[in-house]
Amino acid sequence: MQFVRNLASWNMISLPKSVGGWEIRYLPRLSLALASKSLWRALFGKNLWSEVIRKKYLHGMDSAFWLRQNKHTNRTCSIFWKHLLDVVFVVKSWVIWKVGDGNRAIVGRDPFVGCVGNYKLSHELMVHLQSLNIHTLTHISSKSSNIRTGLGDWLTANELDLSGDMKKEWEFFIQNIRKNGVSLFETGDRLVCSWNFKTGEVNAKLAYDSLVYK
Repeated sequence: MQFVRNLASWNMISLPKSVGGWEIRYLPRLSLALASKSLWRALFGKNLWSEVIRKKYLHGMDSAFWLRQNKHTNRTCSIFWKHLLDVVFVVKSWVIWKVGDGNRAIVGRDPFVGCVGNYKLSHELMVHLQSLNIHTLTHISSKSSNIRTGLGDWLTANELDLSGDMKKEWEFFIQNIRKNGVSLFETGDRLVCSWNFKTGEVNAKLAYDSLVYK
């Protein structure tokens, strides 16, 4: 009689015990989590090390603008930075704007708190908005809005001269914003981690847990 040893997959044994796993850290996933934390510190940290990294590899470019790029390559960089570049796609999937004055969150392109699942707009509508010189949330704020109090409203489809499908799309977008209470304030917009609103930063443990449940 031949005995067959059944092997448990890492996807199973790395899960928390509460869902049937063994809660054993999977090293490749842990490496991703640690690298994600380091990349976040490099891009948004306030210390000297972060400033040196940004000056050396971002060459003065804004961190948010750098993240928006489709390609992140650097053939002459260090092994350390190459490793961090491997997790850019992970960090990009986590970042979200916490809206302040609305000057940095791009309408129809950037996810923001209060409009995560339905933030993207069609290409046709984006082109129309750009033709009106509308790019950020500030540009779609109604003239009656007051960023000192957070009171106000958003431009309507009629004000933007929209019709047909674009009108319906815009009305749905604005309805979603209103429903979630998105308002503009005097503080600046800032990027935060979508699963850690408490501090807004990427935490290694929470990053690992996020990768496990992904």
